[in-house]
Amino acid sequence: MIAYGDIKPLLREDKRVFAYERNYKGQKLIVICNFYPTTYEIELPYDLSNYKCILNNYKNEAKAKKLH
Repeated sequence: MIAYGDIKPLLREDKRVFAYERNYKGQKLIVICNFYPTTYEIELPYDLSNYKCILNNYKNEAKAKKLH
């Protein structure tokens, strides 16, 4: 699923993150990458409380509309 499907860019105006949504056969994958050495808070376009985190560099998972 990760290599296939449609890609929808997210948070285009935010230069600190690279984010996109991939859709394939009814499944959705959201990728959010911060390539800077500092953390900050971003407002997400939707609630992630029903999503499962499959990879994360930190202990905290996104469970709301904001992400650190």
